[in-house]
Amino acid sequence: MKRLLINLLTYLFMLFAITFFSCEDKEIKVSSSGSKLVVGGIFFADSVMQVTLTRNLPLDSNRVNVDIAVENAEVIVYAEDELVDRLEFVVPTPEELENVFWFSPGHSRYRSTTNFSAQEGIEYKIVINAEGYQETVASTLIPKSVPIHDVQYSWKTEVVDIDFDPWGGSHTFNGAPFSITFQDSPDTENYYKIQCLSKIDFDYTSYFYNGDSMRYVGSNLSTTGIRAKISRGENVTEENPYTFQDKIIFSDEFFNGELHTLDFYMQFHEESLRPGLTIFDEENRKGYHDYTLFVVLQHITRAQYLYEVTLDEQALIFGDTFSEPVFVHSNVENGLGIFAGYSMSKVVITE
Repeated sequence: MKRLLINLLTYLFMLFAITFFSCEDKEIKVSSSGSKLVVGGIFFADSVMQVTLTRNLPLDSNRVNVDIAVENAEVIVYAEDELVDRLEFVVPTPEELENVFWFSPGHSRYRSTTNFSAQEGIEYKIVINAEGYQETVASTLIPKSVPIHDVQYSWKTEVVDIDFDPWGGSHTFNGAPFSITFQDSPDTENYYKIQCLSKIDFDYTSYFYNGDSMRYVGSNLSTTGIRAKISRGENVTEENPYTFQDKIIFSDEFFNGELHTLDFYMQFHEESLRPGLTIFDEENRKGYHDYTLFVVLQHITRAQYLYEVTLDEQALIFGDTFSEPVFVHSNVENGLGIFAGYSMSKVVITE
């Protein structure tokens, strides 16, 4: 027994010695593919061509107070391989720099100086050259607009149980039932995006108890939360349209070439906020607000579809250390980002 104990201790000592002395201090280097240009360009038919242009930061770079703007690039636009415009760097105004909703500091914009506007059914290519970067290229075909045949709605809200919540679990909300009907074009793969936009024009004066008053005049346009009646499952298909906050995105995989109706709910909290003109003639408020609702059907490209879906999926896992990585889709050659055009049809609801 004594010999067995001595042999066991000798073995453990040898194992420790081999393990300890075989270890080496090694510097682990994070691989870096270098900085690339990042293109941000989602535009609709008949709009003036405009893109944002920045640079990405490699993993091993200092990310504190780094300017990612790219201000001296040559940006050329081709339509069906014919040069049609050159986009120029736009110097942001003080108002834009203060309003982060319209302009993100460090994100440089390039815009047409000839007011060149893109057209449906045309393929556009953008070629970007900037010192220190490879020539960056991206192209897109603007799909032709799809007319809306009908929109049905009711302002009688329902308590909607949504199985899928982007932040986990399920929840309910007050929703006004809507449906949209459109004709899908046959023999081609189509992708669609539905949104509801609320526009409020207002002019009213608020009166305070101390005798002061303040007049509010302006206009506000914003997206409204919507949910498909069938929530999103694991597969992004028409049977389970992809829904995230203020949009529904889906393909025509299950209704190719058909007259299709999609049912959804629009988030709607107060009966007093339904479209139309509201007159205020109260002790503490006088004036009006005029509310208009736009139901918008966008005909988008596959590239935009994949970009938006993966971008939202990446946002959902933010802060989850052990989640599977989500790579945002890019259609930019020798760079990153998105360059995609879309067309749209809309129905205006004023009452």
